[in-house]
Amino acid sequence: MYIIHLKLFIIYYILYMNTGLLLKTNGTIEEITLDMSLHTNNISLLLKDKLTFAGQLIREPTNINAVIMYGANSQKNKFPKNTCILPKPFNDMVIYGDIFIISMDHNSEPQNFTIEDYNEYNLNYDTIYYKYYYD
Repeated sequence: MYIIHLKLFIIYYILYMNTGLLLKTNGTIEEITLDMSLHTNNISLLLKDKLTFAGQLIREPTNINAVIMYGANSQKNKFPKNTCILPKPFNDMVIYGDIFIISMDHNSEPQNFTIEDYNEYNLNYDTIYYKYYYD
């Protein structure tokens, strides 16, 4: 019985658990794994607010794009200003509260976005990704 439960847990974990980045107001960045199954609201719960989008990190065709989300009422709720510097071209945005970044595939299904993805995007923005934002 234990083996069946373990197998079911592993299948569920593979299908619905995704890793994204939490950019905290204090300037730290953490990888967070959340249940992203249908009808869950775990990003909103993590950010303690309804969600809104700051933008999209365009990484196609070689990688999956990622979305930048934060709390829609963060400033009104008096959350502190986030001291993390967002990746270009969003680096001048002022956002209050924590920020969450996760990849979304062409079917709008969540996919992992890790520290390695974040660092790769920042390292290659000027040479690879810049052209996807500006003609």
